[in-house]
Amino acid sequence: MRILSIIFFAWISAAALQAQETTVDDVLNRATEAFSVGHFSTVRLMLSDSLTRKMSNEQKQRTFAMLAQVYLILDKPRTADSCYLLLLRANPEFVPTPETDPIDIVYLSQKFTTRPLFTPHVRLGMPLAWATNLFSTNTSSLATDASQSVRPNVEFGAGIEWNYNDHFSIGTEALLSFRSYGKRITGISLHDEVNIIDKQSWVDVPLYLKYSDSKGKWRPYGYAGAALNLLLSSRATIGFINRSPSLGVETPEEGVDVNTTDSRYLINRSLLLGAGVKYKYGKDFFFAEVRYMAGLNNQTKPDQVYVRGDEGTLVPEATKYQYVFGLFRLNAVSISVGYVRPIYQPRVIKRASTKQVMRKINKKK
Repeated sequence: MRILSIIFFAWISAAALQAQETTVDDVLNRATEAFSVGHFSTVRLMLSDSLTRKMSNEQKQRTFAMLAQVYLILDKPRTADSCYLLLLRANPEFVPTPETDPIDIVYLSQKFTTRPLFTPHVRLGMPLAWATNLFSTNTSSLATDASQSVRPNVEFGAGIEWNYNDHFSIGTEALLSFRSYGKRITGISLHDEVNIIDKQSWVDVPLYLKYSDSKGKWRPYGYAGAALNLLLSSRATIGFINRSPSLGVETPEEGVDVNTTDSRYLINRSLLLGAGVKYKYGKDFFFAEVRYMAGLNNQTKPDQVYVRGDEGTLVPEATKYQYVFGLFRLNAVSISVGYVRPIYQPRVIKRASTKQVMRKINKKK
């Protein structure tokens, strides 16, 4: 009795070891051999058993593609459709071709699409802003020289795109953006100089039309649209340098921040142009892009250039720093990186067209 027990447990252990050594790839290879000789019921049983194991997406794709073929041959089209949907869930971007895949799978694929209806994304960017003067003002009776400098800042936010087809989409975003630029004016009273750093915070809401490549690891794209820009706050840091060359004296005066929010329009508009590239990583994407935002309207309220507030108080920077803000538009170029998570939705389309498949087959012939 003891010997029988030892033999029994040894047999169980050997069977378990053999089962462990039989991998999913082994089952798929044997199923392919059985399929090639027409043992379709055997293929179905073998692959159905392998579904209880842990499989990679590539193994799931092979399994459900073969099962879809088997059920088409066994005249079970609904089950074949279910298998193909499971294949697309394993690999949403699987597209069979007559050159590499069975023709019945190519025809079956025309009934389905995995195109994401919506594609959300997040982004982090570095905007570089500058002003375009519309009407310059000068508190000095003498001519002055002005120059600008860009200052890197940060913007971040999220957006979503609705995909019309594989190439065109409509997108919108909500971004919190911090923009600033520097301005230097020399020649005030012949020798004096004023330095301004204009700092603003915005909520940008762009709306754009995008064209994207739909194949490959690297997918370039471009878009154009418009944006609504909501000003949250505006402040300026102004510094003044008083020079007396005859005395060899130079006296810098660092000013405090001046709140200019009330003298600016809160709602602005801009044009939008952008281009970038997406890198496919698994089912998702990372992207890098450059965006140009051209301001369309003047930012400074004309009646608030020299006076501020309802009481009409003279702006302090006019007398202390000999400077006032003129009328200007704000433009920006931003360099951004981000992450895209497509919401794939494998589904049956209403009308399946096989004309394209036939054209490819006839072209090959």
